[in-house]
Amino acid sequence: MKQPSLIYTPRALGLFFLRLALSLSLLFAQALSVQARSGSLSAPLPVAEAFRMTASVDGDGSRLLSWDIAEGYYLYREFFKVETSDGKAVAITTQPGVTKDDPTFGSVEIYYDEAQVAFAAVEGSLVVTYQGCQDYGICYPPVQEALSAVEVAAQVPATVGAPPQLNLAGDEGMLEGLQARGGVALVLAGFLFFGLLLAFTPCMFPMYPILAGLLTRQGAELTARRGAALSGVYVLAMASAFGLLGVAAAWSGQNLQMVLQSPAALYTVAAIFALLALSNFGAFELQLPAAWTSKLSGVGKGSRGTFTGAAALGFTSL
Repeated sequence: MKQPSLIYTPRALGLFFLRLALSLSLLFAQALSVQARSGSLSAPLPVAEAFRMTASVDGDGSRLLSWDIAEGYYLYREFFKVETSDGKAVAITTQPGVTKDDPTFGSVEIYYDEAQVAFAAVEGSLVVTYQGCQDYGICYPPVQEALSAVEVAAQVPATVGAPPQLNLAGDEGMLEGLQARGGVALVLAGFLFFGLLLAFTPCMFPMYPILAGLLTRQGAELTARRGAALSGVYVLAMASAFGLLGVAAAWSGQNLQMVLQSPAALYTVAAIFALLALSNFGAFELQLPAAWTSKLSGVGKGSRGTFTGAAALGFTSL
């Protein structure tokens, strides 16, 4: 039976190209805006230089945390948090900030130049959390800094020129912390654990039907041991591909988030989407070469070359 074909009327085609033109115009406008605003944008500073934090004791005995924010950077008001060492939240006071329509968090309040957080005296050590971004650049992950316990006098004279400073404890990264606690073995175990957690995130769902199709092609010859071996080869090949991408990114010395937000990257993506949209309307047909299609259709069949096919599928499943 002949399959019905879609008929594209002049009106439908006109609406399609109008929507395509509007979408590309918005994308190009965004790219030009980013280019105009980021003409003097430099490489992002280390978080300790972008947001310099100091802690002091106010005249009434309350604690005061201050951030000296570098030019071109800002901190989120909503993400300030102070907790005790056992995880209990400490009530804090902050000043109103500047309202910003953030593409990730919506309407939020931010601080430029400086920010302050005040809270009552608390016994023991504290953990301070904050988060900020670079204007038209990257956003840093939430930062946690530890404040050690400090002996404070009952009253602080008002004539003191500079308030006594609280000691900031050294904040080590997760990798350094794991290595200090258990050496290389704990670091590898940590990567394995977090990798297993990533297997349950939505971005992994497209991999399931690919691997299921590979295993289904084995038919009655598939055993539990062979299925585990094929799955392992598939996962190792995919991990190798991601590892090579990470090595390439580190070797380039570039921040991939900033590169992908550059006007050149936006123009390229817009052009690709425009070409793919035209192919859906019959302007041209996208099809792999017949030799490639024949080889891919044979992946997973028989007992020879199956592991090579699983590795090829895993390496290309990015």
